[in-house]
Formats: sequence, structure tokens, C-alpha cells
Amino acid sequence: MVSLRMPSLRERRDDIPLLAMHFLRQFAAQAHRPMVGFSERALGVLLGCDWPGNIRQLENSVERAVVLARGAEIEPRDLPRELMSKMRGDDSAPVIRARRCGDRALRDPADARARRRQHEQGRENPRDLAA
Repeated sequence: MVSLRMPSLRERRDDIPLLAMHFLRQFAAQAHRPMVGFSERALGVLLGCDWPGNIRQLENSVERAVVLARGAEIEPRDLPRELMSKMRGDDSAPVIRARRCGDRALRDPADARARRRQHEQGRENPRDLAA
């Protein structure tokens, strides 16, 4: 018998942007909505939450945001209010900053990978990436 331990979402914060984009594309397609991604502030809310409901809570939150979004980009006002109260208040917790992709915090992950390769090769404007 093999025992596998799957870490919780709060232990895999680097996965949050990729999972959020996956769910965004999935629900936007189902709703026939032309969604492009998350604003920097909305991504900050997602990264700041402890996700006690794990991936299922993230999935439900993104689905709700897609339905309620007023534009093509998810904003904090589109996310469930309870996420604000579940954000980490611990100042000792590590801060994760989102990479910027152009003028937006997160769009398609393929864009982010391409921009990272360009940056590594010295062909990208360094101010486009957050430290």
C-alpha cells in the first residue's frame, strides 16, 4: 500500500494563479463570457486567503466571480465577501507577489511563461515584472 500526502492549497500558494486561470477559462467558456483574467488586486485577494475549503472553495469562488463580473477581468468586488475575512492576518506569513503580464496581474499562464523566457533572455522590459 502506498500512502500519499497531498498538501493543502495554503501550502501550495504558487498553484493558486494557475488553478484560478484554469477555473476561469472553464467557467467563462460554459457561460459564453469573454473573460481575460484577474486584476492585480483580485489576484492579491486570492493569494491572501488561507483557503480552508481548499481547491473546491477556490473553484466555487472563481465560478461566482465569472457569473458576477461586470467586465472581462475579475475584480475584487466580483469575489465572495467571505474571502476578505479569511485573508491571512499574520504579518509573519510569506508575501507572494504576482508577476505582472503587461498591464494586468494574471492572464493566460502561457503568456506568463513566454514573458518569463523573454525576461531571462534579456528581451523584456524589467518594470513589467513585480519583484
